[in-house]
Amino acid sequence: MANKIYRISPVEIPKSLRARLLDFVEHPLAVGALFAISGLVGTLLYTPFLALCAVSVLLAFHRARVVSGRPLLVQIIAYSLLVSAVSIGSYLLYDRLSLELDSVQTDFARRVASALKTSQSSSSVSVLTAPKPIPSTPHPFLPSLTYTDSPVLTEPVRKHLQLEIGTYSSYLKGIGFPSLDSFPRIGTVPYAVPMMEPGRLDFGEKSIRDNSAIRAAFGMYYFGSQIAWVGENDSAKDNAAIVYNVYFLESYSDLHEGKNSTPSEKWVDALWDFRSKFGKKTTDEALLIGFNKRSQIAKIGDTNQYLANIIESGLFEVLNDRSSGLKTIHQVLSDHGLIETSQ
Repeated sequence: MANKIYRISPVEIPKSLRARLLDFVEHPLAVGALFAISGLVGTLLYTPFLALCAVSVLLAFHRARVVSGRPLLVQIIAYSLLVSAVSIGSYLLYDRLSLELDSVQTDFARRVASALKTSQSSSSVSVLTAPKPIPSTPHPFLPSLTYTDSPVLTEPVRKHLQLEIGTYSSYLKGIGFPSLDSFPRIGTVPYAVPMMEPGRLDFGEKSIRDNSAIRAAFGMYYFGSQIAWVGENDSAKDNAAIVYNVYFLESYSDLHEGKNSTPSEKWVDALWDFRSKFGKKTTDEALLIGFNKRSQIAKIGDTNQYLANIIESGLFEVLNDRSSGLKTIHQVLSDHGLIETSQ
C-alpha cells in the first residue's frame, strides 16, 4: 500500500499592530509613493522634504533584509554608508534640478531680457527706439502691494518691485488692457523660476533684481489671470497667455529676436510679421480686440486655431481692405507652419 503524504498548512502567527503598520509603511507601493512625492516637494517647494527620500530608501533596505542576521557593527556600517550615499545623491540631484529649473526661466525671459538690457545699456538706442507708453511724471503709478515675510524682500527691493510692476501695469493699461481687480501677494522662491497662482506671485530670488525678469513674471501673471485661469484649464489658453506676454514684453522695448522654433515662438514671430506688414498700432489694436473677444472664440481645444481666430477677429475689424488682409493673414500663418496652406 502506498504511503499517503499529508501536507500540513503552516499556522499563521498573528502580527501585532505595530508589525502590521511597519509592513504597510515598507510596502513597495507606499515606499515608492513616499519617494516620488517627497522628491517633487523637496525639489520644487521645500528642500528638507528630500530627507524623506533617504527614509524611503532605508525602509526598502530594511524590508529586503539585506543585512538581517549580520553582526550589529556590520548593520550599523551598512546603514551609515547607505544614508551617506543617498544624502550625497539627493544633494547632487537637487543642485542639478535647480539648474534645470533656472534654465527654464532663463530661456523664457531671454528674448525679453536681451531686448530690455540692450535698450538700457545704450542711451542712443533708447532715445530712438524705446516706446513711451506713459508720460514721464514725477509721480508714477505705484500699486498697493502686500508681501510675504521673505528676508529677500527688503525695503529697497519692495520699492523696486512696486515701481517696475506699476510702470508695466500702466503700459498695458495705456494699450487698453483692463487693470487687475487686485494685485497679487508678492513672495519669493529660492531659484530663478517664478511661481504663480491666482492671488500670489513668487519671484525667483536669483532674478528679483532683473527688470526684464520682473516684467516677464508680472506680465505672465497678468495674462494668465486674464486668459489662462478663467474657466476650465486649457492648454490653448495657457499658450495664448504666453504669446501675449512675450509679444507685449518685446513691444515694450520695440525689439524682437526671431526664433520660430517652439509653438509659442512661432506665434510671436508671426505677430511681428503682421506688425511689419500692418504696423504696430494696427497689430496692437487687433490683439486687444481679440483679447476682448476671447470668451467668444471657438475651438479652444486647439492652440493654433484658437490664436488664429483671435488674430483674425481683431485684424478683420481694423483693416480697411479685409479681403486682401485675410489673404495676408493666412499667408503669414502658413509661412510659420501655424495653419495648413489650404486654409
